[in-house]
Amino acid sequence: MAPMTEPLVDARFCAPHARTFTVTITNGWPWRAFTVTDEARGKAVMRVKASIASFCRRYRLVDAASRRTVVTVQHAPSLFVPDRRWEAFRGASTSPADLLFEAVAQPALFNWGEIDVHLAGRDPSERLRQREFVVVCRGPAQCTVRRRKPDGAAAVVAKIEDTSERRLGYSVSVSPGVDHAFILALTVILDEMRLDEPRG
Repeated sequence: MAPMTEPLVDARFCAPHARTFTVTITNGWPWRAFTVTDEARGKAVMRVKASIASFCRRYRLVDAASRRTVVTVQHAPSLFVPDRRWEAFRGASTSPADLLFEAVAQPALFNWGEIDVHLAGRDPSERLRQREFVVVCRGPAQCTVRRRKPDGAAAVVAKIEDTSERRLGYSVSVSPGVDHAFILALTVILDEMRLDEPRG
């Protein structure tokens, strides 16, 4: 599996080997909380907390050791893609200058479909780049995160498996060299998007 060429959040989250995390939902609606455990080490590495003071749905991914916010994700509804757009920012910021990426669910989600991931632009005049990652879901249990390659192919960089039948949460497998803070932020967004889907 091809690694990312650069960290998205921070180089310290890019391990040279594959890693697997358990994302356990520790609190239900409306203020959901998550604990992220490194399966190899058997200890919590991140906690995800809802921001109850925010007018929109907002979550902070907090490093378990330093207790510093690594990534903030928030729901960003618009007239054109209602209830299907989320933004991620560096640290505790929600300033456009600290935007990391935007995730937009395609209309087929979840019967099942794709989430387009656009990284922030490289300069102030470019807010977002073209779609560089896509989360492809083939049913309610498994999703893959793929990165577009220059030749048009897509390399799988992570897998997100719903483990609700065994425990309430997800198993997240991250390829070598891939920024796992980025993948874990996508996992939280994926979970929130699933909550928005009508139950039929």
